[in-house]
Amino acid sequence: MGGSMANPPPPASPPPPLPGNPLGQGVLLASFNQTAAQRGVKIEWTTSQSGPGHALTWNAECVGKQSPFFGG
Repeated sequence: MGGSMANPPPPASPPPPLPGNPLGQGVLLASFNQTAAQRGVKIEWTTSQSGPGHALTWNAECVGKQSPFFGG
């Protein structure tokens, strides 16, 4: 099955990571969540979307809240 100009074949590999983040966004987010959990910071995400259904734009805001510390 060859592609044409109107319907090219899919890419053979995933896109490169974003500039400034050599590990990629998924690894950065996982590391962020792990560090927050280790430090007792509760992460809350507020999300919103805009635009037409076929071209949605998603926005996410992250808010960190320090958990209470009970020393013994």
